[in-house]
Amino acid sequence: MLAALYTDSSANSPLGKIARFLGKSAPARIQRLARREIRGVPEGKIYSSDALVYRDMIRRLAKIDYTEYDQWCHVLSEKMITWSTNASLPHIDIIYNMFCENLEFIRYAKQHMKTTIVSDIYAHPFGDVIVANEAQRLGLDYVRAKGIQNIDIQYIKETCDLSDVLLCPSQFVADGVLGIDSAYADKILICPYGSSIEYDHGEMQPKRGQVFWAGGDWVRKGLHVVAAAADTLKVKYPSMRFRVAGITDEAVIRMARFRNLEFVGKLNYEEMKSEFLNADCFVLPSFSEGMAGVVVEALAAGCPVITTKASGIDGLLDGINGFVVPEGNAEEVARRIEILYENREVRTEISKQALNLSKSYTMDSWQQRLVNALLDIMEGANGTTTPISG
Repeated sequence: MLAALYTDSSANSPLGKIARFLGKSAPARIQRLARREIRGVPEGKIYSSDALVYRDMIRRLAKIDYTEYDQWCHVLSEKMITWSTNASLPHIDIIYNMFCENLEFIRYAKQHMKTTIVSDIYAHPFGDVIVANEAQRLGLDYVRAKGIQNIDIQYIKETCDLSDVLLCPSQFVADGVLGIDSAYADKILICPYGSSIEYDHGEMQPKRGQVFWAGGDWVRKGLHVVAAAADTLKVKYPSMRFRVAGITDEAVIRMARFRNLEFVGKLNYEEMKSEFLNADCFVLPSFSEGMAGVVVEALAAGCPVITTKASGIDGLLDGINGFVVPEGNAEEVARRIEILYENREVRTEISKQALNLSKSYTMDSWQQRLVNALLDIMEGANGTTTPISG
């Protein structure tokens, strides 16, 4: 179905090929380019340019700051517009766009290309506001890294206006889109993502009382909520362990609030699998996600999950195939951990149901959902089916 892939990956570009040739002798920043491979797409369909990397390098060397708009909406769009004038390209039925990262190209496409624009809204539009409010409550001087959620809401709104369909991975994200304008309801289609992680379930060896959390942004993903629950539970159950992956900032690790947590650093694929398979439960009391991949990975391991609606896993039913708690509620997190610790029959049943739920979040199931959605969108654009509504 794919006519062309416009990407900022340099894996197939001259610079990326040089990086692969030089291997470990190349500078670390260049080595990273070679790791961003595009698999399963014929090279002739891939459009990428090293100009993006060169521009970024020049800015860094010259210490020139650039806005999120320039990074996410302008730089790659210039190349996309040029690529779209390629006479050898076939007619495009659908442009599949990621959030408002390519806003200037979407403006161009709306004006000059007869095509349906589908935008994947992979994060809550007000996620940065939600997290900033929580950081303020904690008394933190919190500054988010540059990224799509720092873009002014006007650009997200314009993307939604220009798009014909808004794909959302979860109801949480859909609610955020509706928070911009309720008129978008007729454009929204919920299409959950999938996880490619695979397990040998003969390896499942949960260690009673071993709690696992994984992430990079400790405020957004509620590590402080887990820490508060740990403070409560360690008094009653001193042998409980609360393991944390992904946090390497020593200033964070040394915070007094995290005194009962074990920080294990950044883990590779196999190490993460081992943690999920050995955990008694996985806890992610997140304040904002699109759809948390680590939760899906935990489900696929048969690891009971304690999370929030904001994690974006709509299939989770509290007390059935996992636990869903209110954002910021450490008492409820502690209560659910204790239920699993004390009642092993409950844990066994929830583990079983988690495995059943994980079948809805495989790569194959996501592929089928996405392909069916795109086919329905194309048929709808041709007037042969009812337009998709939220």
